[in-house]
Amino acid sequence: DDDGSVVSADDSIASGRSARTGNSTKKKKDIKSVSKLRPARPVLCLTTESILSVTQSLQKRRSAAGLLVSPEGSLAGIVTDIDITRRVVAKNVDPFSNPVSAVMTPDPLCVKNTDEGIDALMIMIENHFRHLPVLDGQGSVVGLLDIA
Repeated sequence: DDDGSVVSADDSIASGRSARTGNSTKKKKDIKSVSKLRPARPVLCLTTESILSVTQSLQKRRSAAGLLVSPEGSLAGIVTDIDITRRVVAKNVDPFSNPVSAVMTPDPLCVKNTDEGIDALMIMIENHFRHLPVLDGQGSVVGLLDIA
């Protein structure tokens, strides 16, 4: 699930490709960017919203994950159906009175839409992530990759 390594949303992952794949001779034009993977339009919610409100938004959009933004609009966290199961239902947390920030994964690992798609997929596989936020060059949320 999406618990695990935490890296700032400002970081980009494109720099490690040739060391990981051993294929540094690949031509730039052959490399597919994250945007070519067609990231889904994410469910965006505020960190101050209640857990119930966020889960209702997820249900309405039939989504298994939501991206949480600060009141200023920057990415602050992610919450998934697994997080709700493990951190809310299993621990009997009141979804009416608790903010989603209490159960989200803060500062999730992200990729930029210009990063190499293979790197994004490798991050998801290696870290057992089902969801990976996608940011544009200015750090704004533009999508969500879903491995399922």
